[in-house]
Amino acid sequence: GSPVLKLGYCGTKYLTWTYCVSPELAVQAINSGQVKRLEGARYDENGRLLDFQIELAQREHNADKADGVMIISDFAREGMNAVLGCGYSSVTVDAATFGRASKTVMLGYSATSPRLSNKELYSYFVRLCTPDSAQAAVM
Repeated sequence: GSPVLKLGYCGTKYLTWTYCVSPELAVQAINSGQVKRLEGARYDENGRLLDFQIELAQREHNADKADGVMIISDFAREGMNAVLGCGYSSVTVDAATFGRASKTVMLGYSATSPRLSNKELYSYFVRLCTPDSAQAAVM
């Protein structure tokens, strides 16, 4: 079979239903070829991606820093290639600190803390949204 890209999602039950189900729907769409094709990737006659498949593991935290760190620890132990999350900046800051120590790439979809822009401390964290400091400058 195809190689597998293992993606973890660290979310919270306090965010909307859309946040919780969106990663799963995105993975299904990518694996089945229902979205724009990836440049250079191979697809079968039905549009399914051949070069790799994405597996998604999801965990919820209770907006608690310790939960976030535990989830990232679990994902690192399970061999995740990357983690989406953890939602809140307060949870993400501590989880990203552990992510650096465990060399677990984290993609921050909603954490806006300017602290996370420090690449020396958070070298395995990639921001997908604008930090608070930049948002305030625009306003």
